[in-house]
Amino acid sequence: MRIGDLKLVGLNSLVKNMFQQTKMSKVLKSFDSKDEAINSFS
Repeated sequence: MRIGDLKLVGLNSLVKNMFQQTKMSKVLKSFDSKDEAINSFS
């Protein structure tokens, strides 16, 4: 059952790197801007 989506915005380079190394970037999507994140819902 899928209840909702979580989008992350404005991660600093350290966190972004950690997400890539741990493959969390495949589970949680991140975006550079709020507008990009909002547009990804449609």
